[in-house]
Amino acid sequence: MFLTLASEAHYEEEIKRSRFVAVSCGVSNPDEAIEWINLHRDPQATHNSWAYHIGPSMRFNDDGEVTGTAGKPIFGAIEKMGLDQVVVLVRRYFGGIRLGTGGLIRAYGGTAATCLSIAPKRPLIKLVRCNFSVPFADHGKMLRILERFQAERQQQIFTPEGIHFEITIPQEHEELLKTALRDLLKGKNCEIDFKK
Repeated sequence: MFLTLASEAHYEEEIKRSRFVAVSCGVSNPDEAIEWINLHRDPQATHNSWAYHIGPSMRFNDDGEVTGTAGKPIFGAIEKMGLDQVVVLVRRYFGGIRLGTGGLIRAYGGTAATCLSIAPKRPLIKLVRCNFSVPFADHGKMLRILERFQAERQQQIFTPEGIHFEITIPQEHEELLKTALRDLLKGKNCEIDFKK
């Protein structure tokens, strides 16, 4: 099971008179990550390098540092810790001493890794979306089933035939919910549609 960050974290370190400030956060999609980066970048910093990993979407940016010396080591720190849905920004305030390629890789990767290691974490629960309809008479029972399986109602529409639900549910409860729905709706016309 992947982990993500439960809240923002901050870590600061001085390396050969340059100040490196790392901030990290859990995010749910690339747009949110870019918005967070833009909010936390500092125009006074010499460089605002960053990386994110959100499911199959991964990006990193050196922001003017030598190619491969900033964004990629930050991304490497995320991967090494087995994190997902995470963004990290490392701001560098140049102190007058050049660090060289290896020094930059160690500084950016190390600052990001320390920031991530002190950040509070939580398990990343994968959700699936499900659509189905139930007759009016089963509405109360259905609500109890949804509560039991930690389902979150996204939409509930009343139709002439009954109630149409659109929900999200932890992926680990998907099969149990399917069984409970089939048991509840035995002999009734029902279509259940799960989407990953």
